Amino acid sequence: VSKAFSNLLVKQKRLQKIRHVITPNLPDESFIKGLNTYKNKLDSEDENDKSSSRITLTYLGNAQKWQNIDYVVELCKQLYAIDQKVLVQFITNEVAQISTKLLSAEAPPDSYSVFQVPNCDVPKYLVSSDCLIVIRDVNETNIVSCPTKAIEYIYSGSKLIVSETLGDISDLVLKYNLGIVLEKSKSNDFKSLYSSILNMKLQPKNTNVDRIIELDRKKLIKVYQEL
Repeated sequence: VSKAFSNLLVKQKRLQKIRHVITPNLPDESFIKGLNTYKNKLDSEDENDKSSSRITLTYLGNAQKWQNIDYVVELCKQLYAIDQKVLVQFITNEVAQISTKLLSAEAPPDSYSVFQVPNCDVPKYLVSSDCLIVIRDVNETNIVSCPTKAIEYIYSGSKLIVSETLGDISDLVLKYNLGIVLEKSKSNDFKSLYSSILNMKLQPKNTNVDRIIELDRKKLIKVYQEL
């Protein structure tokens, strides 16, 4: 499901005699329908002045170390110290665990909200967020991965904050101006990150998202035709 994985196997000479195809990692149709419902609703509403509204970042996940929850907690704390309009939403099935981490880190109560929602309501929060966070360690697994969560984020139309070398996702974000690719060496430069987030918030809607969705559908049709 990723070009990065295919390239790695070719480099290792493990695909020389094997016919293979790369299939787009598409979100569930019901999820896409939910995204479109909330997109249309958001488009029909009068937007408030973006310069005065809160800057909402969303983390969707649990308290596992591999999701870099500790870094996201620190990001929440540091960005709020720069601008008290920043709000990080933690949507999780582990409300108590993440709340404990935030309290232990002494994150200001107004800098975050932690809550659980039914799966059918997740699209609402993705679409209405300014930025969606997917941070992973740089390792062999993540270099070739293609997280469904990240694809769902892209389809939502909201901007992304992703770690570098995250499968094909980092390349997509850079190529289509979908958000910020966070370099590990600069991950603690929260002032620069804040500036980038603020600039993204003021940008007009990115029409590249519709292009990506259409390209993915065409790729999937082509794969089935070849099979």
